Amino acid sequence: MDKNKIKEEKKTMPIYAKYGLIALVILAAIIGGMFIWFNAASSYAAKVGNEKISVKEYKLYLAMQKESMFYQARSLDPSLAEETFWKTKIGSETTLEIAKKRTLEGIGDIKIQIAEAKNSGIKLDASDIKNIDDSIKKIVDNEQVGGGNRIKANKFFEDHYGAGLDVFRKIQLENALALKYKDKIISENNIPENELKAEYDKDPKMYDKVTVTQVLFLYEGKDGKRSREESKKLADDTLSKVKAGNDTKELAKKLSEDPGVTENSGVYTFTKYDNLVPEFIDWALKANVGDSGIVETSYGYHVMKLDKREVIQFNDVKGKIKSDLSTGKYDAKFSEWKKDAKYLIKTNDSVYGSIY
Repeated sequence: MDKNKIKEEKKTMPIYAKYGLIALVILAAIIGGMFIWFNAASSYAAKVGNEKISVKEYKLYLAMQKESMFYQARSLDPSLAEETFWKTKIGSETTLEIAKKRTLEGIGDIKIQIAEAKNSGIKLDASDIKNIDDSIKKIVDNEQVGGGNRIKANKFFEDHYGAGLDVFRKIQLENALALKYKDKIISENNIPENELKAEYDKDPKMYDKVTVTQVLFLYEGKDGKRSREESKKLADDTLSKVKAGNDTKELAKKLSEDPGVTENSGVYTFTKYDNLVPEFIDWALKANVGDSGIVETSYGYHVMKLDKREVIQFNDVKGKIKSDLSTGKYDAKFSEWKKDAKYLIKTNDSVYGSIY
């Protein structure tokens, strides 16, 4: 073979190989870049204005929303299967579709408040962040979650909520910022005392402290084997006994399915500001002493008798009335923010539709 040709091949072959390799590297980089770009473009579920809601963020919120909705449904029907519940239609929508919409709207509300908080310059301070980190540590330490092992706790969150502790922490920080901003705005609302008094005078009895005795019949009974109709019949029979003069407290001790009855004999004392179901509070505040009736709530049928009312003077509740009115003013302002086109929620349909 010609020696010159051999030399020429030795020179040229590595050059072709070298440039071919470079071309492959460049092509791989382009493809990799396109893949990263595509993932970035498709890795969010929705946007609120310019703020993206990541897939993991949405999944975590959705999992919690679904957990809450199913828990409430099971409290009414303990035999309800989860698969059946999410396929159930309410109007034209399944409960799953409703859960997704509620989740999206809830996240949207938080993102709007975060944007307004940032515009106002408000920030979380070191103590706010420490409180959140401390609360997350408690979750990690919980035996059912991580037992003190952060990796295990992170896996628990990934498995149950579709997102890890980093996403959970981000959400907690955002919620804390939104709440801090809301509290700041509410505290700055200057409402004159005559306006507070006018609100109190609309219906002073709604601020009373009341005492009721109740006998609760759960919809399905303690063992989940009773029908609603049977529970309603028991409530009706018990109400007849109350109206006939039987001691409501003794009836509660014998019949009530309220877990707290062993401690309080069915007796509750409260105001409108206490953490009880709304229907329970509403009936008591509107009733007269000695009145009895049946109140239906998400728990079941409450046979109730109003035992006592204590008048609460304006000066004792004006701080709470101020908080109520200030919150109302904030809510009105928030409604205006939601109407602003810059806070329009837009779903990333190809991604949003695939999340369940």
